[in-house]
Amino acid sequence: MRGLALTDAVYASVKASSRKGQLLREQGYAELVALKSLKDFTARLRERYPKLAAVSGSEIKEVEGALLSSFSEEADEFSKFCPALEPVIGLIKQESDEDERVEVLKYGAGNIDLEAIRTLPKRISREEALSLLKKQGYGEEVEEGLRLYGRFNIPSLLKAVFTKHRLLRLIDAVARIGMGEELKGYLDLKVDSYNATTLLRALRNEFDPKAIEELLIYGAGEIGKERLRAAARSGNAQKMMAVFEGMGLEKAEGLRDIERSYEKRIFKNLRRIYYAGYVEAGSVIGYLELKLTEVKNLIRIANAIERGIDPKRALQDFAVY
Repeated sequence: MRGLALTDAVYASVKASSRKGQLLREQGYAELVALKSLKDFTARLRERYPKLAAVSGSEIKEVEGALLSSFSEEADEFSKFCPALEPVIGLIKQESDEDERVEVLKYGAGNIDLEAIRTLPKRISREEALSLLKKQGYGEEVEEGLRLYGRFNIPSLLKAVFTKHRLLRLIDAVARIGMGEELKGYLDLKVDSYNATTLLRALRNEFDPKAIEELLIYGAGEIGKERLRAAARSGNAQKMMAVFEGMGLEKAEGLRDIERSYEKRIFKNLRRIYYAGYVEAGSVIGYLELKLTEVKNLIRIANAIERGIDPKRALQDFAVY
């Protein structure tokens, strides 16, 4: 198998397949959503997520941090099993803590105050924060983010900038390990999901069409450049949705509907890769994508419990497989 030693591939694949069977199912989510407090939530999950034992269970940020840290450690574990897949795994891992870097860029751009960020030193200047991001390898995000924020003054653009560049790096990383063809369907769906959700957010918030066009990823995905530009200029979320429904997307009413639809298609694609014989890529990447979805679902549950949201309503927001 290209790029991976057989022993690494088999070991990682077996481990990923085994852990996939331990992921939460719909009944497990339903039981968690019905809990009345964060303390009950963390107590129920401590065996599955040992890091939750170290948090009080009363602070939502602590709970979120423990869940994300658990995923990060597991991703690192698979990187050690399969060094050749490390660039791809690293970018999946990056998605789990991307919001922290977005907040740092917002601070550097002058959009928020330092007190809003837990991960920065107390006396770091805006310029120093931007320099830190660049040293971490996010120079392109800083440059494009500052340019777009200066031009359009829309803070939410900064999140999209990070996601855009992460996906572009993911495409490049997959090509460099020699699996561009095998994982093309997976990458196309990731890009289409990003383009669709970016368009919908932007159109609903009446962003400048020029700003929307700058955020889209062209030359990848199943939606062509001209159709994307037409959707960006449509000024209408319903017209934009029609473009994507014509490309295999289920009929959707909201942003989460689109995300959930693409998540399902991505995992179906990864299962096909697995059974086609590309075991190491399909099983490892597929498992980590599923695990990240579980962590996101658990964070949604924790927030729903804290806010007292009706369990049935909360469950509608989850992607369950």
